[in-house]
Amino acid sequence: MRWLRFYAVGAMGAALQFALLGLLVHVAGLNYLLATALSVEAAILHNFLWHRRWTWDDRRGASDRAGAALARFNLTNGLVSISANLLSAYLLTGVWRIDPVLSSILSVAAGSLANFFLCDRVVFAPLRSNPSPQPLVPITCPLLRNQGGVAEGGVGVEAVRAGAPVSPSVAKPAMLCPGGRHIGVSNAGGYLGLAKAL
Repeated sequence: MRWLRFYAVGAMGAALQFALLGLLVHVAGLNYLLATALSVEAAILHNFLWHRRWTWDDRRGASDRAGAALARFNLTNGLVSISANLLSAYLLTGVWRIDPVLSSILSVAAGSLANFFLCDRVVFAPLRSNPSPQPLVPITCPLLRNQGGVAEGGVGVEAVRAGAPVSPSVAKPAMLCPGGRHIGVSNAGGYLGLAKAL
C-alpha cells in the first residue's frame, strides 16, 4: 500500500534528518536553526528520490521530468517541513530549551499527514492523458450543403457555430472524423458555419 511505503520512506528520511541535526548541533556546533534547515533539506532530497522511485513509481510518466517534480516537492512538502521544523525549533528549543532533535521529532510527526496528501495530489499526481485530436479528412458528404447561406441538408445534421467572416460565395467541403462523425463547413450568411452529424 502506498501510505505504508510513504511512511517507510519518511522514517528513513527522519532518521537521516535527526542524525544530521544532532551531528550539526552537538558535534559541529552549528546554530540550531541553520542546522534544522540543512537537516530538513537533506531529508527532503532523500525522501523525494525514494518517493519518485518507489512510493509513486507507477505515476512517473515520460513527460514528468525529475526537475519539475523536485520543484513541486520542495514547494509543497519542503515548505511544510522546513516551516514547521523552524517554527518548532524556534519555540521548543529557542524558548523552552528543549533539545533540537526532540523538537524536530515532534514537528515531523505533526506534518506527516499533510505531506502525504500533498505528495499524492500535487507532486506525484497522476498525469492526465490528453489524447491528440483525430485529424479531419476531406471527403464528399451528401449530408451537408450550403442551403440559402445556412449549413444544412440531410437527416441528423445541425449547424453548431459560426466562425470568421468570409465571402458569401465560399463553401467548404464536408469533413469526416476517423470515428465516422461528419462535420461540415459552409457559408452561413457571410460567416463560415460548422455543421456536424448528430
